[in-house]
Amino acid sequence: MSTYFWNDPYVETCNPHEKLVYSYLCFNQNDNNAGIYLVSRGTIAGETGLPIQEVIDILNKFETDGKTMYKDNVIAIKNRIKNQNIKNTPIRLSIFKVLAKSPKWAVEFVDIDFLCEIQGINKESLMSHEGYPSVQDKDKGKDKGKDKDKSNSTFSALKYFIDEYLKNLKTKYIPANPKKDGNLLKLIITNHGVDNFKLALSRYWTKKENFITNRKYDVTAFNSVVGILLTGTIVSKSGQKSAEEVMREMRIK
Repeated sequence: MSTYFWNDPYVETCNPHEKLVYSYLCFNQNDNNAGIYLVSRGTIAGETGLPIQEVIDILNKFETDGKTMYKDNVIAIKNRIKNQNIKNTPIRLSIFKVLAKSPKWAVEFVDIDFLCEIQGINKESLMSHEGYPSVQDKDKGKDKGKDKDKSNSTFSALKYFIDEYLKNLKTKYIPANPKKDGNLLKLIITNHGVDNFKLALSRYWTKKENFITNRKYDVTAFNSVVGILLTGTIVSKSGQKSAEEVMREMRIK
């Protein structure tokens, strides 16, 4: 358990039972770097040995104090992300993975300001998604789910792209080509994975380059810049190029 927890000014004001519940929320087996996960009040009571009514009262106190929020068996811990080493790329990506599957109210509640600053993304765009039911399937059938994603990647990826297009852009939707655009999105998922596909797409709508705007943010434009959106560089036949070089070449073409 990290020593910062016991030096937290808020923790110092808690009584022993409140400290027990708070430490349980921050460091139990279901906890993650984002501090958003499924847990029932009965589970908290059973594992801390406290009466369930006392657990309910303590959770209500934490919510009143702005430290946690509990809804539909999901707990969100306000400062969990803030206390992570989010400059570490694996930790940062693991947080985005949880946020992408979390209810909107939970993403809005936790402190994501510094995370957005480090990642260079717009806070509102991160909070604009709707919650995904898969947050309730944490680690259950993970490998089976991956295979399902691969087999259905063309359809699901295209649908996801269209849904995000309509959500982020207030313009008339330009019909996609199911075969051509679906194959491009399938290629992206094959090369980068579903989570990176969603991450790149979340950044895509903020780009204002002429190549992208002229194509009205279509799948072809997204496919051309997905490497830049994920890493800041892409690898081509002539070697690694910076984002600026690639975008300059696009404008010339």
